[in-house]
Order: sequence, then C-alpha cells, then structure tokens
Amino acid sequence: MPNFLDVFRSQGTIELSDAVAERHWTLWRPGSEIVSLGDYLVLGVGPWCPYDMRMLDALDKAIAGGHLPPITVTAFDWGDLDPAVLMPTVPHLGAPHHTPLTSLWIDGVLSDVQWGYFGRKLVCDRYALPIDEIHEQPNYPSYG
Repeated sequence: MPNFLDVFRSQGTIELSDAVAERHWTLWRPGSEIVSLGDYLVLGVGPWCPYDMRMLDALDKAIAGGHLPPITVTAFDWGDLDPAVLMPTVPHLGAPHHTPLTSLWIDGVLSDVQWGYFGRKLVCDRYALPIDEIHEQPNYPSYG
C-alpha cells in the first residue's frame, strides 16, 4: 500500500484516489453527507504538495495505531474540484489560495475551516501530530 508521500514522489503515476481507497477513508464528492457523530474531517489536498502528503501519512499512522478518538476522514484532490462546489458544504470558506483546505465537523456541526499552513496546523493540533516533521524541507534531487 503506497503511503501518501509516494503519491507526491510518483509525479502522477499513483493517484490520490488510489491511496485513499486503500484506507478506511473516503473520497469527498459534492453532495457527500456530513457525518453526525464524532469528528468528520474533510481535507482538500494537493498531491503536488509534500507537506499535505506528510500530514496525511501522519494522520493515517495515528488512526491505524488507535491513538485517536473516532474520526471519519474524507479527502479530495484540490486540483480536481472547483472550489465553488464546496460553498454549500463549507460555508464561510472564502477563496483558499493554498492547500490543504481543512474543515472539521464535530457531531455534525462545523467547528473550524482553515487552509494552507493553518489547515495543516488545525489537523496537527487537534490530533497531536508532529507539525515540525510535516513541515521539514523536502529533500529534492540535485540537478546540477
């Protein structure tokens, strides 16, 4: 099973949807119902962003390890969706300029919406994930 950082490294040969499908997560689609019990996390991520992929890997590891309260995670590829279709689901969204878009619903009530660094910070703070490791500079290959 590929980890999410593999999606970034594959440069499109591994799809985000494939990595999501191999977990107990779902792909978010317009019209998806909001889960009314526990935490419901909707993540619009950029497969091109190593920070987003590291966040998903850290979240996946914490869930698999049984270290989190009941949580439903649904994700989508930010590049595949017009942000306007999110407006009915995520009010007060504004115009996100950076991934991830993070919306947290608790017991069916929208609790918080953030994007970019603050979207990752919301996930890391809520689920005690290592934000410093997620934001490490990627080790890109040298071409010189």
